[in-house]
Amino acid sequence: MKAKLQLKHYTVMLIRDPRQSVLRLRIPVLAMVAVPLLFGAVCSWAYLSTYHAFSAKRTSHELQTVLNEQTRIYESNVSGRDTTIDHLQEELLRLSQQAGELDQRMEEIRKLEEEMQRLVGLGGGSGGQAGVLPKDEDSAGIGGSSRAVTDQDTDELIAQTTEHYNTIFDSMESLYTQLSETKIRVVEQQLRLAHIPSIWPVESRTITSPFGMRRDPFTFSMVYHSGLDIGAKTGTPVHATADGKVSSTGNDSYHGNNIVIDHGNGLKTWFMHLSKIGVEKGEEITKGQEIGLVGSTGRSTGPHLHYEVLKDNKSVDPNTYLKGTRKEE
Repeated sequence: MKAKLQLKHYTVMLIRDPRQSVLRLRIPVLAMVAVPLLFGAVCSWAYLSTYHAFSAKRTSHELQTVLNEQTRIYESNVSGRDTTIDHLQEELLRLSQQAGELDQRMEEIRKLEEEMQRLVGLGGGSGGQAGVLPKDEDSAGIGGSSRAVTDQDTDELIAQTTEHYNTIFDSMESLYTQLSETKIRVVEQQLRLAHIPSIWPVESRTITSPFGMRRDPFTFSMVYHSGLDIGAKTGTPVHATADGKVSSTGNDSYHGNNIVIDHGNGLKTWFMHLSKIGVEKGEEITKGQEIGLVGSTGRSTGPHLHYEVLKDNKSVDPNTYLKGTRKEE
């Protein structure tokens, strides 16, 4: 047992040729153990190196795949963002153009409001702002050099459009106030005009005797005629020439059947020689309302309407007020 434990090496004899000497190799026991271990270690190292290399390559491939996918997503996002930016820029430009068109429409409304004031005799405004020039369909050419839109261009357009809309909103508030005031004044003017005797009392326009000096048809002396004699057939409707209230109705040998309407502000109208009175004292009358019929009662040479306008109880020329028919009013 001791001999075996004391063995330090192995002897290997190599015989190359019978005529030559034997080659003896003494191999230590340690080497006999170490060489297989070393060989196993080398093999293990080679295996591990190959495994790690393969794993690294596989991981690299996976990372490349992930990177490619992320790159694709990024490029898609960038492309989508660019498309969105282009769309937003187009929308911004459209809003800017609409602001100009809205400004133009505001100017047209402002001019209409001024014209409305002039039509009802309220006077025009102070003038509007200059709006966008209308498009000329015969001059639609475009041209000039071009360059890419920058962030500064977009920021400036946003600022200009915002300022433009703010100006329009301010103008709208101002115009709304003006229109509200104009509406009140127009209503007041309409009420005032409604009480002014401005329409003809009958359809006929035949003046048989004008206002002023004339020769009396009965005495043939010069007298002052305080109204208009309008020739018309008996039974022709007679209409109120303004809103008002019947202050009196009656009949006498001089005026015949007659009606007096008070329109306020010192204005009255007097209708004479009627064949029929169709209203009563104290009745509210509207402009154009039928109040009686033409006749020849009282001091009259034939069917006609004597129409008189009084201002502060003084007769004035009715032609100063007569402007149109009931339809024109």
